[in-house]
Amino acid sequence: FPRAAIVNPPGAHNLCWDKLATAQRLNERGVPMPETLITMDPDEARDFVRHHQWAILKEPRACGGQGHVVL
Repeated sequence: FPRAAIVNPPGAHNLCWDKLATAQRLNERGVPMPETLITMDPDEARDFVRHHQWAILKEPRACGGQGHVVL
């Protein structure tokens, strides 16, 4: 579809921005996800990394589309 315009609704951008809401919706719909920890406690975070060896730390609100203008 070389001439097709792709339009994402504002709700999709808002959801992608909010990592916590995204994870919650995926989990509610049964989408397989890696084990996840949401915490403000450094000791919990250290224990999680010790248990899993690797972890990806994410800001709760950020996405690759940050800075896009939604019309």
